Amino acid sequence: MIARALITSHAAHVRLESARGWLSGHAPAAEVVVVGANAAAAAELVRTSLGDGRAAFGWHHLSFAQLAAALASPALVAASLVPVSRLAATAVVAHAVQGVGRAGRLGRYARVADTPGFARAIARAVEELRLARVDVATLEPHDPDLAALVAAYESGMADAQLTDWPGVLAAARASVATGDAHPLLDLPLLLLDLQPHSESEAALISFTYRSRNVQTRIGKISRHTAWHRCTAATP
Repeated sequence: MIARALITSHAAHVRLESARGWLSGHAPAAEVVVVGANAAAAAELVRTSLGDGRAAFGWHHLSFAQLAAALASPALVAASLVPVSRLAATAVVAHAVQGVGRAGRLGRYARVADTPGFARAIARAVEELRLARVDVATLEPHDPDLAALVAAYESGMADAQLTDWPGVLAAARASVATGDAHPLLDLPLLLLDLQPHSESEAALISFTYRSRNVQTRIGKISRHTAWHRCTAATP
């Protein structure tokens, strides 16, 4: 059975020393994966853990976004989906607004749909809803006008065979849940100071932590409930 540990502390040096201690138990040629909040943090941990000019040939270091992309890649390729930037997603939202407007379904948005910044504002709302895993069926009884825009956006993305950051997270989470994930998850894995900003990110961290080879997760204690969200996240 793979041992799991959750180490938390207000002090950064305590968390980093715990992470370095974990890494010191692995030979530089052994394959392990270090995932940080960003790529620089993960790389810095690996560098300082080695010291004295030593090199590690098997220590992979990734950001959380890179891990999510790697985990999602097989599912996205199988579905012929291409991840796009937030700017490209905003363009799809603008096209969706035009389509919903032509259908006369903008509702309360009809008066402001042509104003500068409207597409960007709706794009942010759509992304937040998708990151919170709120689907159109759930949203429609509460806000049919916004639900129509979300539905048009998702239809447009599907027609163009594109996906956004929430879609990447969903694909990664599904891969981990079904056991059809990236070979990196077959390696000992360290998660360092990952701070989810949404329900989708928390769920992926939770699924990854519960996968068979995750040995240590190290995070900071704060007034926020990020780590509690990771622990409590469900499929």
